[in-house]
Amino acid sequence: MMYSFGADISKDTFSVCLVGYNLNQQSHQVCARKEFANRPGAHKAFLGWLRRHAKGTTAIRVTMEATGVYYEGLALYLQEQVPDVHLSVVLPSQAKRYMQSRGLR
Repeated sequence: MMYSFGADISKDTFSVCLVGYNLNQQSHQVCARKEFANRPGAHKAFLGWLRRHAKGTTAIRVTMEATGVYYEGLALYLQEQVPDVHLSVVLPSQAKRYMQSRGLR
């Protein structure tokens, strides 16, 4: 099982969605969603939530859009506190074009 966390970050809050991928069955399922305040204390709370939901796995991925400077605090915190997490920061225009190329909305 592989887990992927998607973070939608704004000035005041960030929303996180956890998707689990079963590579043997080629399926995925939304496992959990949660919203946090976008401040340093909440970054620690997010890390605890991430570890609770992804326990027992070795492949954890976090993806977020580069939304101005709002993503930087969480991205830096994750890189410092959890160096084994695969962190991806993508440009919103690239994410949009990728979805369009896949025929998704």
